[in-house]
Amino acid sequence: MPDCPNPDHPESARPPPPPPLEDPAFQDPGQNSDPNPGPEDPLHQPHDRLFRETFSDPANARGFLQAHLPESVTRKILWESLECVPCSFIDPALAATESDLVFKFLRGDTLCYLYVLLEHQSTEDPFMPYRLARYILGLWARHLRKHPGCRRLPPVFPVVVYQGAAPWKSGTRLRDLIELEPGDPNEQWQLGLEFSVIELFRTGYEELRGTPEGILALRVLKADAAGELLSEPVWQVEQWRKLSGAALYRVMRYIASRNRDREALWHQIEKLKEPRLEEAYMTITEQYWAEGRAAGHAAGHTAGHTAGHAAGREQGLREGEARGETRGALRAKRRAILRTLEIRHGSGSTRTDSLPADPLTDPADPLTAQLQARLDAIDSGPALDQLFEAALCSASVEDFKRQLPRIP
Repeated sequence: MPDCPNPDHPESARPPPPPPLEDPAFQDPGQNSDPNPGPEDPLHQPHDRLFRETFSDPANARGFLQAHLPESVTRKILWESLECVPCSFIDPALAATESDLVFKFLRGDTLCYLYVLLEHQSTEDPFMPYRLARYILGLWARHLRKHPGCRRLPPVFPVVVYQGAAPWKSGTRLRDLIELEPGDPNEQWQLGLEFSVIELFRTGYEELRGTPEGILALRVLKADAAGELLSEPVWQVEQWRKLSGAALYRVMRYIASRNRDREALWHQIEKLKEPRLEEAYMTITEQYWAEGRAAGHAAGHTAGHTAGHAAGREQGLREGEARGETRGALRAKRRAILRTLEIRHGSGSTRTDSLPADPLTDPADPLTAQLQARLDAIDSGPALDQLFEAALCSASVEDFKRQLPRIP
């Protein structure tokens, strides 16, 4: 009898079967594919974005893979040949839940591929071998189209990086999914595939190896699943100081998107006394706030000018409250007001009613210093929201100044 769940008994339910093979997973994505997703890329989950942007860099990939792949795979790899392949074979139906990276490299004189997939679901997928088989067949199909004269297929080494906060218990062989009796002599007729699982859950923070950027990205992914984003292994200042500006921003963006206790997060940032980290967090907070304000204004304007103003303001206030009024958030709002004034009035205006080219880099300018001092005296998020609207609608900087409260 086929081993199928009984629909009348929910406790016997199993994961639904994977989708059929007739899908774009076997299509060549062409010249427009990019291992670094842009704003329109469907890989919008923060886990995917952090993982893919970090490890599409061959240096980060080498450091991680050398330390965490089985020795049987790594001992013959010519690591200087490792190259991220500019293509993806993600099924659109799964695009929002996973990220993959494909590398090609040489083992001796043999061209090989390495298929790395991040699985960040809370529990593992028992159909993972089937999913990987589909992607690998797509990779081979692309290889054959690009090398029509080849007579043998290149080896592919599939690796799953599992972020879940529980041990991986499902099988890692495709044949384990095929319904055969144990010891059936016809097993050799079935398609075989086996993959390696790197479990962040089972790997200690200090055991994660690679480049500084790769190590911190993996620590953050592990800590997030374990509910430990504010723990000491993530907040070692020497780790953060080793990062490039882009890498620091990338990791901070992930933490900000996943953490809910804004006050505790800002406290951790302050303890490190790393100016780049504070700047990155304030910039990210400012972007979140501006996005919420823009969404509120857009929603409001569809209902008319007056109703739009009220709805936009209300939406923006809700967004601000949801983000939390930490000191970092208030500082970000003040920065947003200054930048808005610069954009509106910084070009072609007279010196007395315009900001300098960059108000944030010229604090000695009298007008900038005066505005900054008066904004610094405001510790109310809603009040800064109102001033942001005033900056957007102001006819000049002097017009905006008239709406500022006086410093006692």
